[in-house]
Amino acid sequence: MITALYHPDNEVREAALANLVDSGEIAVPRLVQVLGSGNEEAVDLARIALVKNGEEAIPHLVDSLSDPMGANHTLIQEILRENEVAAIPYLIPFMEPEKEGHDEAMALIREAGADATIPLVHAVPDSGPELQKEIKNYLTWLFNQDPRKFIAKLFSGQIPDAGLMFEIVHSSPGTVIPELIEIFRKMTDQTLVAGDLLSRFKNRCPPSVHRCIENGRMKTEN
Repeated sequence: MITALYHPDNEVREAALANLVDSGEIAVPRLVQVLGSGNEEAVDLARIALVKNGEEAIPHLVDSLSDPMGANHTLIQEILRENEVAAIPYLIPFMEPEKEGHDEAMALIREAGADATIPLVHAVPDSGPELQKEIKNYLTWLFNQDPRKFIAKLFSGQIPDAGLMFEIVHSSPGTVIPELIEIFRKMTDQTLVAGDLLSRFKNRCPPSVHRCIENGRMKTEN
């Protein structure tokens, strides 16, 4: 089916495209190879097929960034942008500066903006020391771009470790504390985590809030 993408007859090429899309992930590695073939019509069809394959194609596309002699990296990035947020967990290992494909991966991560926050935070515990350092540095940079938006993202899904959160946001208590107080007072599932973070700011936090936190802890223990 792959060779049919190079066929001079357009109908043959279109039929091959449909079959390749139907084949799903099994055809993806070969389609990625076609992207580096230099045949414009075949490349365009492979691009369409990979976009239609959606998230199934992401691991193979990201892997190809590590091959400097492989497929067109600019085209790979273009395809990955169709599922940019889903691609973030696969791009994170490329954040180490010496990795081949680092520049392309970082460009996509930056384009994702605050949407990259949660995948990045969740990647920290399972990463090695060097990668952890890169992730934390980037998260700190991301936080400084828009602290309020960053905090909202942190509390938008599965809440990460409070210690890691504090490590990232502790440098801006004047911005962070009011946001956390608002979350704390809503009395939701996020209240305990917000209270934990607030308690780490110690004397920078209003006494009334500290009393509420302590009362909440006593109720939880009882």
